[in-house]
Amino acid sequence: MLKELLQKSIYVVAGAIIMLIIFVIGYFLLKDQTMTLESFADEVEMSQDISFSEKMTVEQPEESSSELIYVDIKGAVHYPNMYALPKGSRLFDLIEKAGGFLPDAHTQQVNLAQLLEDQMMLYIYRESDLIQSDIGEDSPIQPLVIVASDRGEESNDNLININSASQAELETLPNIGPKKADAIIQYRTQNGSFSTIEEMMNVSGIGEKTFESLKDLIKVAP
Repeated sequence: MLKELLQKSIYVVAGAIIMLIIFVIGYFLLKDQTMTLESFADEVEMSQDISFSEKMTVEQPEESSSELIYVDIKGAVHYPNMYALPKGSRLFDLIEKAGGFLPDAHTQQVNLAQLLEDQMMLYIYRESDLIQSDIGEDSPIQPLVIVASDRGEESNDNLININSASQAELETLPNIGPKKADAIIQYRTQNGSFSTIEEMMNVSGIGEKTFESLKDLIKVAP
């Protein structure tokens, strides 16, 4: 009787020890798995934060003012004005900014792939400009392009000096064809050098409307 009771006690103690060992092993295994899942979640969250940060950096680049150029466009466009464009822009970018060509723009010789430069000024001719200047609508005349000097004090060097310009140089101006260019030369021969650009309106065939299209493109100098 006592022997059987002792054996049962041994079985109970052994079973308790085994259960305790299983519990301890299970506890540590579960703890390791929890730590692994938490570490994985932290790594995923960190990776998402880095990806989002990189995405924001790509989608919202800071554009330095040194990467912009300023170009002035006049003539047959909807919104003639000065525009800031990224360096490396082409003429079609500027035309798009200016609202596109007017219906009567003379576009046959416009090179839309032309690379723009800082301080550049472009004049897009109208068909009426060519008719008034006796050049003709079908003449292969390109837009007038003036590129300013890198030094501001010399920027006027790119304007047409009406006191010394040849007939060919005068004919590059809007509304000035062979007849009007010859009239300008005759006027300064008979009356001396122009004192101001406004004096151009004294030349036969050049009125206020024509002068308005010329005033930003010409200068008077000895």
